[in-house]
Amino acid sequence: MYLNSIAAHNLVGWYDAPNSTYACSMSSVAAICMDMPHVLYTIVAFTGCVATYTRCSAVNRGMRHHLLAEPRLHRYCVRVGGLPASLRLPFWQHVSGSKELQQTSSVDYLTYQHDAKLKGEWVEAIYIDVRRTYGRVAIESSASGLSDGLFSRNNAMDHSDQDIQSQLTGILLALASRYPLVGYCQGMDYIAAHLLQHVISHSTQATAASALSAVPLSSKAQRLVEEEETSFWLFVALLDQYGLEAMFSPGLSKLHLHCYQFNRFLQLGLPKLHAHFEVEGMSVQMYLVGWFQTLFLYLNALPRHSIDNMWDIFMAEKSWKILFRVALALLSMCEAHLLQQPIDSASRFLNTFATHLPMLEPYVLVPTALRIKVTNRHLADLSLGFDSTQPLP
Repeated sequence: MYLNSIAAHNLVGWYDAPNSTYACSMSSVAAICMDMPHVLYTIVAFTGCVATYTRCSAVNRGMRHHLLAEPRLHRYCVRVGGLPASLRLPFWQHVSGSKELQQTSSVDYLTYQHDAKLKGEWVEAIYIDVRRTYGRVAIESSASGLSDGLFSRNNAMDHSDQDIQSQLTGILLALASRYPLVGYCQGMDYIAAHLLQHVISHSTQATAASALSAVPLSSKAQRLVEEEETSFWLFVALLDQYGLEAMFSPGLSKLHLHCYQFNRFLQLGLPKLHAHFEVEGMSVQMYLVGWFQTLFLYLNALPRHSIDNMWDIFMAEKSWKILFRVALALLSMCEAHLLQQPIDSASRFLNTFATHLPMLEPYVLVPTALRIKVTNRHLADLSLGFDSTQPLP
């Protein structure tokens, strides 16, 4: 439930404010906030803004200490306030630790890519899928009518279609080399494209800013490689720290687990719809695999801002709860319609949401999703239940 500015001071319980004489002697707002954390919490909660949270934490050690001591405040700002586009990529890099992964790796990006090209195992499959995925993203961005499409000419600047396809191919080849047991799976191309979109957008803004200053511009070839590297290490973070590797590993164990967990949530939370799907022979795998394996990127009806908000929460919390909540929210808001549909119509609808597009907007979908209770404890208990259904080795 959203916090309000009045209740924000209750985040850490009651706090005894300093006496008025001492308080009046403090000349700076920063010093007052440092001695009155509930004032600081109220200000940050009222704005509900990650940028404000970050600026306050940078004022001095005291304010940073108070903010770090209350992680729920940071989570609240991410969930409610969202992020400006200019801060999204740095935020993802920070919370995922992708830069640290890059700095501590004994093998660099270009070496991974070179090794994959030498082996040649995944080159053809990746090349085919990249052309398909990039074409789909470009067409959908154009059809959506969004002037801020991330692969638009404004955001891609001097990137040709060939440049972007080459970058995507390089990223996926390097991933196949780093994760030989996974190699390449369909669905990875969607995630790589989404990450690269944001990296290119951020890089374009940075290049434009450099052009107005005395900072020398790097060559185009260098920028293209740097964009690939940034996207690659973000993807590595997703695979290593967010459970995505098991979503693509042979056997797809985590994907099967999530389908089992979601089916139980659906059965308990939307029993009528669950029963209807059972009668129609519509399993959760028919729609959930595409949603979860691509982190909802396969569902092209979702507006970009809805996906961005969901990804911000996913990145910050490192938990699949938000994906379960969004999936349940989508079905909940469409339950009355879906109860009237046979399996063929329901399957088509869950790919387009054609008659319910307004509910996909972030100001509707994300708040609805966050009101649905899905906890880490629930997921852990269902994981044990799933394990008990598996045959012994």
